[in-house]
Amino acid sequence: LSTAVEKTWTWRLHADIYDDTGSVIGSGSSDTLVLGPATFEVDNTFVTCAADIFGTKLLSRFAAIRVSYIETEFLLEPSDTTVQAGTDHVRMDCMPPHGNPKPYVTWTKNG
Repeated sequence: LSTAVEKTWTWRLHADIYDDTGSVIGSGSSDTLVLGPATFEVDNTFVTCAADIFGTKLLSRFAAIRVSYIETEFLLEPSDTTVQAGTDHVRMDCMPPHGNPKPYVTWTKNG
C-alpha cells in the first residue's frame, strides 16, 4: 500500500531577520526558489523556506540575498607620469568603479 505524501514549500522575502512574516514570493511543490531578475530591490534582504507536511510546519534559517555588480567606468584612472632619474618614488592614483562587493585596486608592471 503506497500513499503519496502531501508536502508544500512556501518561500518568503523578509526585510530583515526580525521580520517574522515576510511576503510570499513562491509556493507550491518546488523546493528550489528561482528569483529574478536580481535587482537592487532584493539586495540585503532575507529569504526563508517553510515546509508543510501533513499540517506540521518547519521554518528554515534566514538566508541573505546579496546583489553584486561593478560599474564600467573608473572614477580616476592613472595617467602617464614623467619623473627625473633618482627620484625617491613615483605616485600614481587610481580609483576603481563603484561595486558590490567593493572593488580593490591591484597594480601590474608592463602587463
